[in-house]
Amino acid sequence: MIKTVENTAGRVLLWGDNRLARSVTACLRKSGHEVTVRSAGGLEDIPPAQLAIVVTGEDLQVKRQALSELEAALPAGTIIAVNTESMALEDLQAGAACPERIAGLNWILPADTTLFLEIIGNAVTLPAVLSRLESLARN
Repeated sequence: MIKTVENTAGRVLLWGDNRLARSVTACLRKSGHEVTVRSAGGLEDIPPAQLAIVVTGEDLQVKRQALSELEAALPAGTIIAVNTESMALEDLQAGAACPERIAGLNWILPADTTLFLEIIGNAVTLPAVLSRLESLARN
């Protein structure tokens, strides 16, 4: 079971620096979330978050590097989600320290006005992770 990280309600860390990342950030802020944005590294000073989202181009190595750095920097209870337009979630979870807390999230541009969100899980992803993501998306 995934535990909620204390004192993180409404806090989201977004890893990305592209049009989609900026649109997702706008959507999250519009719905009242406190969003910290990073495009690479610099994770030693980040505030705790209930959710970390990776929004990058479709490069498996870039996504895996981001996931690895986030896993090392974030408490075990933080859910990590990644956009997965053209690759399997299993490929992104491979080699992860805690693959069960990693899920896929896909948006349509502009994320802040279309309000479409696809939540992706698999047999490895904890049901509690998917349930929490669905709850956050609805709210």
